[in-house]
Amino acid sequence: TAIEGATWSQNYSYDQYGNRAVTGYIINAALTPQTLSAFNAATNRIIASLYDFSGNQTQDQGGRLFGYDAENHQTNFNSGVGTYSYDCDGRRVKKTDSTPGTGGTTVFVYDVATRLIAEYHSDPVPPPAGGGGTSYLTTDHLGSTRVVTDSTGAVKARYDYLPFGEEIPTDKRPVGIGYGGGDSTRQKFTQKERDGESGLDYFLARYYSSAQGRFTSVDPENAAAALTDPQSWNGYVYARNNPLFFVDPNGETYVVSGAEGSGTLIDEVFLSEKKYFEGQGFIFTGNGTFFESGNIISPDGKVIATYRQISIDDKLQRFAFEMSRHSDASLEAIHYIAEFNFLPIQLMLGSGMMRGGITTLGVLRLGTLGKFTLLLEKEIAASRAVSMVERYFAMERVMGKLGLKSLSADFTAEGIVIKSVKEITTIAPDGTITIVGRATGEVLKVIK
Repeated sequence: TAIEGATWSQNYSYDQYGNRAVTGYIINAALTPQTLSAFNAATNRIIASLYDFSGNQTQDQGGRLFGYDAENHQTNFNSGVGTYSYDCDGRRVKKTDSTPGTGGTTVFVYDVATRLIAEYHSDPVPPPAGGGGTSYLTTDHLGSTRVVTDSTGAVKARYDYLPFGEEIPTDKRPVGIGYGGGDSTRQKFTQKERDGESGLDYFLARYYSSAQGRFTSVDPENAAAALTDPQSWNGYVYARNNPLFFVDPNGETYVVSGAEGSGTLIDEVFLSEKKYFEGQGFIFTGNGTFFESGNIISPDGKVIATYRQISIDDKLQRFAFEMSRHSDASLEAIHYIAEFNFLPIQLMLGSGMMRGGITTLGVLRLGTLGKFTLLLEKEIAASRAVSMVERYFAMERVMGKLGLKSLSADFTAEGIVIKSVKEITTIAPDGTITIVGRATGEVLKVIK
């Protein structure tokens, strides 16, 4: 349930697959599913809509039409009312809107880091009301635009939203403080561009319908799905149906929203924070696998948050994960991994690919443990290697100096495990290196 005093209220119901129906205050009755019978339980699609074989919505409940290219990018709206073009990286670089009076052509420019840095629109001269000049956007914790001001600080417009992103009409807002102001800002819900011709939000990988409260295409390659999180399996659901806590930065996954908009933690920081809070009695229910997800339970037994690994920042983790994806050991897979520089190319040449990590990287004959560990400690000190990955590469450099090659190296929940003929070396997530005898299990050396 969502409610704002006596102004409006909505009640949500969900089926076991995460499809959502809305009752109460509804802005667009034609597009908003109001009963769970509106969904096909076998496909999670809206029965009154049409879809292509890839799961893209080609006609919505209102009879509006959508066209797509071979890569599932939306290229057409309502037989040419809107058209959209993309570059080779899938970024939208041009859109045309033929709506009389408000349409035009917009060109989008990106920098080398794929960030949008400029938009050029075919405004008439003089520009329409709300166009021209410089506007400043003030956002909420989701990144949604709430206030637009000009260069003098005067309010040009205000925006409020229902939980799933529909803009609340001005008749439900206070009068005289900027709601309904003349403004052409397109960055609306979670800062995503809202196309005026269709009302859809451009989420990079796909488009989102705030009226439906879901994406109009399925999750590309099921990128946000996790085996341990069944609520992530529905390819149309937005942000796990928790839109006030999660945001979706790219149409492929969800992250926890923050006070300064959406944000994430890198793996190393998360592991450090996790270790600290576990020491305070908090429980993290994830199982330690790649793209782990779970609940965070407070010491008094309450679920206070959910978390999920949305990407792999650690280079060795990423390498191991990619190897698990490409179990066919194809040359294409090896080139793919090498191209992204997850590990030096020499570690991949001739390597096998098996689920569970990095295997069969050659033969390691360490010789005397003393010489190896002495050089390793010096290398760690010289390079100031602290993290698990930094110390792994420090070990690789020492092995290179000694002309050694590893027998096997696997990423596990305990860290990186490297096996030689006589010893097993483990690099823990906190960077601690432990060397034990392979035959006896005796701890031979610990390097912190």
